[in-house]
Amino acid sequence: MKQYTSVSSFEVFIAQSGFVFESEEEFNKLTETEKWNEYIGETTIFEDWDEMRETAGKVYIQRRIKMMEFN
Repeated sequence: MKQYTSVSSFEVFIAQSGFVFESEEEFNKLTETEKWNEYIGETTIFEDWDEMRETAGKVYIQRRIKMMEFN
């Protein structure tokens, strides 16, 4: 998160968003809205949620592979 936003964690990113949701289903619906994509575009280097999520997946996989190399 630090590399792509001005916050240290996804939890802080969500808290600062002002969006309220109480379940994974509600969060998933939120991520499909234009307002969510606007928030992503305004607070990250990404244009939208899909781009942010794709990059997060790549970073996660790269870190997992790196960890496996040392075990």
